[in-house]
Amino acid sequence: MKALGDMGLWFAFLLLFPLVSQSKELIKGRVTFVDQCTGEPSSFTTPNGTTLRLDLFDLNITQSLHIHVHYQLAGAPADTTRQHAYDYQYNYDPGEFDQNLKFFFKTPRERELNSVEKMIPGSHIWQASVTWDQGTGFGQGVDTLYRATGTPTLYKMNSDVVCHWTSSPGISSNYYYNADQQKMMVQREVRDISQSSINHEPDAMNPLTTPQSIYGVSGFYFSNRDHESYLNQNMMLNRSWTLYQNQGGIFADHFYFSRIRAERFEWSPNENGCGQYQKVESGTLDVGTPVSEFYSAPQSLSGDPDGMLNFLQAYIPNLDTCSAQGLSPPSSIPDGTSFQNEALIFNSDTPKPQ
Repeated sequence: MKALGDMGLWFAFLLLFPLVSQSKELIKGRVTFVDQCTGEPSSFTTPNGTTLRLDLFDLNITQSLHIHVHYQLAGAPADTTRQHAYDYQYNYDPGEFDQNLKFFFKTPRERELNSVEKMIPGSHIWQASVTWDQGTGFGQGVDTLYRATGTPTLYKMNSDVVCHWTSSPGISSNYYYNADQQKMMVQREVRDISQSSINHEPDAMNPLTTPQSIYGVSGFYFSNRDHESYLNQNMMLNRSWTLYQNQGGIFADHFYFSRIRAERFEWSPNENGCGQYQKVESGTLDVGTPVSEFYSAPQSLSGDPDGMLNFLQAYIPNLDTCSAQGLSPPSSIPDGTSFQNEALIFNSDTPKPQ
């Protein structure tokens, strides 16, 4: 009975002296990457430069304000994020800000961002996470930015895929031959990218415009870039192929192209020092994804590269659903194109002068 009596006294104490609430009120705000020259929201960098803008509303001007800005490469492994993130702390005393205020913060230096991107091949999308705190109030926001600096050409997607075609194969290894083993395993390390959306995000409907969502089917392809994906995960996998005794084979690569309708934009500087992407022409864009496989081949062709290519071309028939739809036939692959990267081939609808 004494225990029950003590419990009753405890509940009475809670009613008389309630615990202090640890919750805070939400301070409204918005985080946006903006074009440094025009001040307009931007989903990717341009030669104008980019800065981070923070809009805060209904601040308490009698309390100090603390802002924390955290930059990290989107989709990077956790250990890389911890070691190569950038954090900045900004503190403001009462009287140094108004109730509604705009803050502009510089992004990390180009060479620093480049050094991190080299560690995570294929990722150029940065995420800025911002938190703000005022004693009894707090808030947070996030925005992403695709670093497309140095790419004077971009292509805007205007359709889903309309057709496919494949390129001719190219030999990418020496000839492997199993002379005396019952089984011989041939292995190659390949990079696999799993992604939560299409490549070449962010999904912007117009240049220099931040979209409502970055998970749509529209987007941009940038020249001179490898395969991109938003929140990707890069994994190195070992694939294996089996050669039985007296069998031989070789690795060969080719491109699998998907054709979409697109518009080509070029960067155009203005007299005032600012610039913008301007539409140049419409057409179709063939987006090629590299494919690498191991193929069995006769030993008699091991020292005959031309004969080996002819064999592979007959063994791997080219796919072409474009010509069957009355569209332009497949294009030739530009010289110097590497099978390690994504290939972009633009086909203009503008008639060529006679």
